Amino acid sequence: MLKALRFIHDMGFRESLPRAALLAPATDARALWTEAPVLAADSFDHGMRPELRFDVVLGSEARDAIPVDLATWLSRVLASCRVAVLCMTGTQQDALQHAPEFGPIRERTLAQSTSPGLVLLRGDLTFPLIRIDDYPTGVRPIPGDMGPLHEVLMLFEARSIPYWLGIVPGILTEAMFDFLSGLSHMIPVQHGYDHSYPKMSARLIARGDPLNQRGTVGTFNEFRWDFYPAILDKLGRGKDVLEQRLRRKVRAYIPPCNMCDRATAKALRNLGFELCLSDKPVPGDHLPVLRSDFYGRSSDAQLTKGAEVMCLHATWEVDVQRGTGQSALPAFLDALVLQTQRKQQAIDALALGLGRLQ
Repeated sequence: MLKALRFIHDMGFRESLPRAALLAPATDARALWTEAPVLAADSFDHGMRPELRFDVVLGSEARDAIPVDLATWLSRVLASCRVAVLCMTGTQQDALQHAPEFGPIRERTLAQSTSPGLVLLRGDLTFPLIRIDDYPTGVRPIPGDMGPLHEVLMLFEARSIPYWLGIVPGILTEAMFDFLSGLSHMIPVQHGYDHSYPKMSARLIARGDPLNQRGTVGTFNEFRWDFYPAILDKLGRGKDVLEQRLRRKVRAYIPPCNMCDRATAKALRNLGFELCLSDKPVPGDHLPVLRSDFYGRSSDAQLTKGAEVMCLHATWEVDVQRGTGQSALPAFLDALVLQTQRKQQAIDALALGLGRLQ
């Protein structure tokens, strides 16, 4: 394993794959990667938290550092990185080969070195997780022409970039369901029930501020005045209609205005949600919470910052497109594609090089 680490260090793969982590490293390995965080095997409790998202996870010579429940553990590790280089015993490799919940090892192995026990596995991370809130809107009146907003999403579709779309189920129309059903790279995420749209949009219209440019509507908790049974009912109905009409599982939730109380968190857990995307704390220990590394408009996004979780808003991107930043989102997405291609090329070169080690 130390030979592999030296190879990775000397070949400069850290330029393309800068975020590395060490799994229970030996002293010599630690000396090579002084800036990399050191992880224990049980660090991967969910595999989605930003502090556990890496380009490369480098294993230890101590093969017993890998937990007995290999398939579950590797699923968490590979949800957290682009590539994992691990030392595995023959027994561990056999167990992985026959683990139905993980799939045959050959489907996930880029290369296996001639060095005994060294295995390189491609992780699940490709693009950063891009979250897009507010479809078809948040509190703004729904526009008569949804074309500009749909054009924003089609920019992602045209580049085959996956995106987690925060959908407000209680205000969707048949035409909106039809549009969403035709999207190939969209991951549906529930965004409240109706986002308090009936009340808040009427307030914006009454005060002559339809785009909320004067801050007529601030942040709020959609379910603040609801008791738990009502919250459970609304969220359950919203989840059911999204899954039935889109024919996809809905596993993640985005709280409107990033505000989620204890009762809502409890309802989410009981309804089978697995993840909450929120940039404010969620009370209670009900389900994992993933915050954003970047939260704003594409015109302000910088890929050089190494953000792995990025939050945009559908309505904000329409604002950018209608203003002076028509090229901002396409340029951002093209740069994202190029960055991802370079990372994947680096992984391919890494696999090839490790496969040649003696």
